[in-house]
Amino acid sequence: MNHNIIDVKIKNENGTILLSLNGKALYYAAFRSFRPSEDNVPDFYDKDFKLFCIHSSGIMTALANRTVPYSEYGEVWAGDDVYNWDNLKNQVDMFKKSAPDAYYAVMIDLNTPEWILKKNP
Repeated sequence: MNHNIIDVKIKNENGTILLSLNGKALYYAAFRSFRPSEDNVPDFYDKDFKLFCIHSSGIMTALANRTVPYSEYGEVWAGDDVYNWDNLKNQVDMFKKSAPDAYYAVMIDLNTPEWILKKNP
């Protein structure tokens, strides 16, 4: 992974609030989906969305009786001192393929996962 530092600023440009990333002004709209895929990311990218939020989570949605996870890629935190970084890498790879010159804000969900609840009833 590329670990470049990005200079982020909030700017007011002629009355419009913009996000400045490395001096490049972006409109404040960002893509954030709990179920991003190669089917929906390019739709937003093609409409000039350049900031995407990557959310790695194992939490279930309310859909289909709580059987549909927010992330198709799986959670990162998999057990006591166990992290599955491949799940995050696979999601990042999909974003890089679907939105190649976009910017990404990565969120790793560390809310109480099911495995902790089962281990500690």
